Amino acid sequence: MLASLISARRRVLVAALGAALIAPAVLAQAPAPIRIGMIEGLSGPIANTGEAVYRNLVWATERVNARGGVKLPGGNRPLLIERFDSKGQTEEALSALRSAVDR
Repeated sequence: MLASLISARRRVLVAALGAALIAPAVLAQAPAPIRIGMIEGLSGPIANTGEAVYRNLVWATERVNARGGVKLPGGNRPLLIERFDSKGQTEEALSALRSAVDR
């Protein structure tokens, strides 16, 4: 009885160890998304326009991602939209552009 309990525990430990070793390799193979920066007035008097642009981009990226993402020689990669608020100002838009490029 004790021997079978130890044997069962050993099998569970070996299975858990195997899963722990395989999981990082599987996660490491996940392709990095292609990041799209959207710089638009998302606050102030033109916020509705910026939100409409964002909704349309989200809709389009969801369709692309549902079909497997963007097909590249290294494999398919999903799209990811990142929003930046220009607040309707040129200087804010340039600052947002710098921030987007830094990412």
